[in-house]
Amino acid sequence: PFDGVVAVVNAKVGEPSGAAPAFVLLDLSRFHLDVAVDEVDVAKLAVGQAVSVTTDALPGILLSGKVDRIAPTATVVGGVVNYSVRIVLDASDAPLRSGMSATAEIVVAEVKNVLLVPNWAIRRDRRTGQAYASLKAGDQLQEVEIETGLRGEAYTEATSGVQEGDIAAVSTAREQLNFFGP
Repeated sequence: PFDGVVAVVNAKVGEPSGAAPAFVLLDLSRFHLDVAVDEVDVAKLAVGQAVSVTTDALPGILLSGKVDRIAPTATVVGGVVNYSVRIVLDASDAPLRSGMSATAEIVVAEVKNVLLVPNWAIRRDRRTGQAYASLKAGDQLQEVEIETGLRGEAYTEATSGVQEGDIAAVSTAREQLNFFGP
């Protein structure tokens, strides 16, 4: 039992009960969101991990929370395997409403004071797995071997091969091919 707000009334006096619940109660003292996490990423999650949440309706407000539970079984939609993860939000004065769209960023690893290379400047050799960073050296571009650490959506940690102050760059020139002869 909990104090709540009646959000939906599906029952009417004199009508037979249907498959839907008669009433839907909301506990507005604590908000949560359920997110689908890809099978590749779910192994990196654990109950209690920190989460940052933003909502479309409240731009500029960053909410915090924690992973509360991870479904033991997957759901498959359109051939994509996902796991349902519940995130419980910390108490906040933000004017949250049930059903708001939200984006969650779950912190799976954190490093500090490292060199970062933009992902667009990294090429990986498919045969060897070796990573290369594209750097500007004077007026020229050069690829240098690098060792990588943690990888994020936009940047990858470089543990060797680059130095602070190196400039990442790629060529935007396209190679011209003539399919119709000289």
